[in-house]
Amino acid sequence: MRCFEKLNKTVLGFGIAVALTILLLSEPALAAQKSDSPTSGKDFLRLGVGALRQNNYPAAIKNFTQAIQRDKQYAPAYANRCLAHLQQDNNQSAEQNCTQALQLNPDNTEAYLNRGLARYRLGEYQQAIADCNALVKLKPDEFRAYYNRGLAHAALGEYEQAIADYNQSLHQGSLPEPNLAMIHNNRGVAQLKLNHLQNAISDFNQALQFHAANVGALYNRGRVFRQQGDYTSALQDFTQVIQLVPNYAPAYLNRGLLRHQQGSPAAIADLRKAAECFYAQGATNAYQRTRLLIQRINFVRSPQVVG
Repeated sequence: MRCFEKLNKTVLGFGIAVALTILLLSEPALAAQKSDSPTSGKDFLRLGVGALRQNNYPAAIKNFTQAIQRDKQYAPAYANRCLAHLQQDNNQSAEQNCTQALQLNPDNTEAYLNRGLARYRLGEYQQAIADCNALVKLKPDEFRAYYNRGLAHAALGEYEQAIADYNQSLHQGSLPEPNLAMIHNNRGVAQLKLNHLQNAISDFNQALQFHAANVGALYNRGRVFRQQGDYTSALQDFTQVIQLVPNYAPAYLNRGLLRHQQGSPAAIADLRKAAECFYAQGATNAYQRTRLLIQRINFVRSPQVVG
């Protein structure tokens, strides 16, 4: 955040991490050879997939690399190494590996999906959109392609296009409830950015129907309630967020600001807690802005001596 005003008005799209339903192998799973040491690319691919499924990403990367060393044209090894890098937030490496996988197999839908996510995380939004477009051509009913493209449009400030993509995502058959909650929450954020407050609340309500403990939807709805002057509902939402995520600084900050507007002495405690959480999380600017706000409030409340 560059300034306190922006921090104060932040609307978070919790759940922007894409649901990665990844096909780990593009060929039949290979039977384990208990007695034999791995020798072929397929052997190391199998070991890498096993490590990936156990969330042991360094081991997965090591095994996929061994597979590639034995067969430089082994597309599944590049695709899965891309995923392992993606899971570790090694987005540049993920992009490079997915690109290699696509050069070897241009019809690999998961490689388009994952490269698009890597590019989104790298701030390469137009390239992410291009990957989503390619995925839609190959698999028109892939809800993740529309959802991810919506995220990229939103990052570019293209909220109408984002909403259109979120709509398309919701229309791709029956989706799991956590995914529905995620899409509605992010569509609500786009609606809020366009100042469509009632539409935003409707989406946040929908998200909470699918997932009652959706922190992003609760926080975002609280921001809308506060903007509409419904302070009671806003306080309830911010308090529920804090109960679910006790170290979530923006909820303390917004609840503190709201309590300050109402003249509540509890405001300072909330703002101090927000500052403490920002500091612990390394959010230096937010910490300093919050401390400055506390000082200003205390200065106004202190009796002034006129000489």
